[in-house]
Amino acid sequence: MSSKDSSFLDSRIESEPMSCKCRGTCQRGKPTRRAGVGCPCKSFGSFCNYHCKCGTKKRPCRNKAPEESSASSEESSSDEGRTEEFKGQLKKPLMKVQAPFPMRRIFRYVKGLSRERLEDVATELLRRQPEALSDFTPPQTTEENQPTEIPLWCKCTKCSPMPTIIENKCCCRRIGDCITESQAFRDICLNVNVLSVNMQVREDELANEENRSNSNYRHYSYRNYIYWKFGRLGRGNRLVIPACCVIKIRQRFPSADGQYKGFIAGENLQD
Repeated sequence: MSSKDSSFLDSRIESEPMSCKCRGTCQRGKPTRRAGVGCPCKSFGSFCNYHCKCGTKKRPCRNKAPEESSASSEESSSDEGRTEEFKGQLKKPLMKVQAPFPMRRIFRYVKGLSRERLEDVATELLRRQPEALSDFTPPQTTEENQPTEIPLWCKCTKCSPMPTIIENKCCCRRIGDCITESQAFRDICLNVNVLSVNMQVREDELANEENRSNSNYRHYSYRNYIYWKFGRLGRGNRLVIPACCVIKIRQRFPSADGQYKGFIAGENLQD
């Protein structure tokens, strides 16, 4: 063999490392007399590398480089450390959420009050939150509450003429079922529990307590309808809510004097 061929063979060996396909643990080298037995990598005094397909699950290769085993041990130890870290986090006590004031306790307290004391408590509570008075005052009978003919622009048969032309809007473009008859509308716009949660979220954002009055309930009902149908509009951008929805919300949360502000462009929301 010439020197040129030997140099080519050496470069090929360097570029293509030796590999084996042993099914054993690669602990013994390949004897000279018994061909086919033993690990060729072990015979040449080299470690098995990533090209090798040696070892099995029950009998893994034991001729790997020490760096690989140490690296795997470091990875396993780091994984164990991370596991222990998460375990420690899980053992930490969770933050206790303040439970709402139990209604049973309120009922028990009110039931034990005398009539005189009950009047004093009710007067003091209404003095602190005068807006709540409208929740218990029957609305005055107005022309708006009287049955009227269905206007020509109404397609759901639930609308009534509104004070301004811009508010004469129906929920349907064609004849069909009114949106106020859907369960989704009742849950999103008329459910007191849902509206109260929205108020609590707003209170956390503004650090300001919202009164649980009919006026505020109407405000958040309109707000929920806009978010439900159009998403966030942005400051100063307002849309008219269909007349049938406005009437339904006002019937659910009426004003004591029967007066409503209505839709005003640029304002927060209609009343």
